Amino acid sequence: MRIRIVWLVLIGAILHQPAFAWLAEGHEIVAVIAADNLTPAAKAHVASILGVSSDTSSIAKAMEAASIRPDTEFRAD
Repeated sequence: MRIRIVWLVLIGAILHQPAFAWLAEGHEIVAVIAADNLTPAAKAHVASILGVSSDTSSIAKAMEAASIRPDTEFRAD
């Protein structure tokens, strides 16, 4: 029984891979996907908040730029 536990711990240590965040790119990708899935009413509302025209491309670009702001502008390192 102890040998099994030791083997499991050793295998777990060997196969352990650190998790890497997608950083800014991950936020931007999610923002573009979200922009593509907005309803027309939500597009109009988001466009008014972000100050862009209500076409999908403009909204996607604005959401992509806004998605990384919390990590870049508001975080005190």
